[in-house]
Amino acid sequence: MALYTPEYQPTGQEIAVINTSKGTVRVQLAGHDAPIHVGTFVELAQKGF
Repeated sequence: MALYTPEYQPTGQEIAVINTSKGTVRVQLAGHDAPIHVGTFVELAQKGF
């Protein structure tokens, strides 16, 4: 089974901003430690997931 490799290359400065009814949550993503996970997260977020 082939693994998915995201096209997005993390810089290590990514921050996810999640807006909820209780306020805003900001999460700094560990792009240097987990580049594939962060790349996939960013790509999915850009698609609206």
